Amino acid sequence: MLNDSIVIRDGEEKDIAAFFELYWISSVEHMQYDKELDALKSKDQCKKYIIDCQRKYLKDKNQIFFIAQDKKKIIGAATGHIGQRDEAAVYRIEEMGFLDELCVLPEYRKSGVGKRLLEKLLQELDRRAVKFVGLGVACKNPAMHLYHSYGFHLESVWMVRRGDQPWRTTERETKKRVEVKRYDPYGRGKETLPFIVKVKPQSVMGDYIALHGLLPENELPIRFRHKIPENEIWIRKNVYDDPKRRERILQGHEKFELELMETKGLTYKQAHQRAQFHEKVYKLEDWLGRLEKELTRTPYASVQVIEKTTATKKTKHKKRTGS
Repeated sequence: MLNDSIVIRDGEEKDIAAFFELYWISSVEHMQYDKELDALKSKDQCKKYIIDCQRKYLKDKNQIFFIAQDKKKIIGAATGHIGQRDEAAVYRIEEMGFLDELCVLPEYRKSGVGKRLLEKLLQELDRRAVKFVGLGVACKNPAMHLYHSYGFHLESVWMVRRGDQPWRTTERETKKRVEVKRYDPYGRGKETLPFIVKVKPQSVMGDYIALHGLLPENELPIRFRHKIPENEIWIRKNVYDDPKRRERILQGHEKFELELMETKGLTYKQAHQRAQFHEKVYKLEDWLGRLEKELTRTPYASVQVIEKTTATKKTKHKKRTGS
């Protein structure tokens, strides 16, 4: 939750040095996604370039700069601009808004600072009547979920080919690369589900029934962090051995969680709660369906009970006595 002491304000000349330190932290973290392609120059070289650019941007009315401050400490920053899109001359929509940087000190993350900065920047772009806002983000960046939750969606993909790669690859290699694509992790049926199911004993899983590798690392129990690959679902053995529970996890609850995380940008906890509610609604609909069948079932024909009179029995008894 955001502290009362934290304010979001316009960035100024005096904030540029602190902005660079935030930018540097974010850039170093970004290197983990592609250590070769995203390798940085020395900090001093980057510092001069970024500070010079940001100082110039302060004088440009199309540039946007916001700072998050906790008392006297600068804890976050967001920058953006309004500019021409690529090949604007051939498009009817020539200008767009762009989110350039969104940086928050690690110790202030998950507190709402990043959301407040993003909201402030989007409000400013809305005020300037910008129709579209774009951003670039690494596909493995956890911030992907944040952007999803604010209405950003995948519109195009920038693809990179390494110079040492062959010009053509075999069909098998191409399929293998597609299978590990992070942000399209689920199929639409049993045959297309690309996850590998790993059955684990209760000594490993503990109280957890199932966990999937797409779950954000900060929401995983410490003993599971960085251990479950992205394309795997771990299921506790006694649950996997129960066919009905296994089917519900692989094709229902767990899969619905993944879909919510990807299409709605929800965190795992939010998706888990909604999936539980969805499961209850499904069970209720199933029960109502069975009840409706019972109520509309054709009634059985009435049963006629034929009783034998006691007089007949008495008559037979008298005849035997008389003989």
